Amino acid sequence: MESARQVPRPTPSPRRTDNRSRLLAAAALALALVSVVVGVIVAVRHFPLGLIVLCLIAAAGVSAWHGLLRRGLGRVALLALAVVMAVVAIVLLLGRDPLATVVIGGIISSTLLGLAVLPVMLRLLVGSRGVSDE
Repeated sequence: MESARQVPRPTPSPRRTDNRSRLLAAAALALALVSVVVGVIVAVRHFPLGLIVLCLIAAAGVSAWHGLLRRGLGRVALLALAVVMAVVAIVLLLGRDPLATVVIGGIISSTLLGLAVLPVMLRLLVGSRGVSDE
């Protein structure tokens, strides 16, 4: 009997990181550090309100991160929760400024359109094509 001939499998090449990726990662870490420092300064200067805003932004970041890791309805719900927490933080920080009202209205309307109107429109467009099982 002839022995079975084995075909060698290609070995996966190690993941290369170039200088551009390292520079972008360093820039992201630097921006994260700057935003933490600014958040702490705001929390200290506007003590009770600033601390609440800082906690809301941190919770929105955690919710957005978990939303990106999920699929389906969990992703949509967690990302919408992150947007709502960020909007509440903006409202608390900026108060009754007219520009803040416009920005907050835009964020809320785009979130509602993304959650309610877009899925209905997609269902109507896909349903009108008449997909057959043939």
